[in-house]
Amino acid sequence: MLVRALGIAGSATQSAGNEVLCTPPPRPGEKAPEPITVNRKDLELGKAGRDIVLQDGDIVNVPVAKRFYISGFVKNPGSF
Repeated sequence: MLVRALGIAGSATQSAGNEVLCTPPPRPGEKAPEPITVNRKDLELGKAGRDIVLQDGDIVNVPVAKRFYISGFVKNPGSF
């Protein structure tokens, strides 16, 4: 189960995004499968509907969150 795998791996870092990508391994003679995208926060809160069952060889990736920058005449410039 995806939730358990994420728990065993440890908590997400501060730079982790809200998406979890699960990619099954390619089968011989077939094109690479599309990754399944799940909202990490929905998984953690149990709102994702159902947990994803992982198979041997599945790749689970939590990409870095997208950042944006504010500059100029603002009170708190920086990246968010």
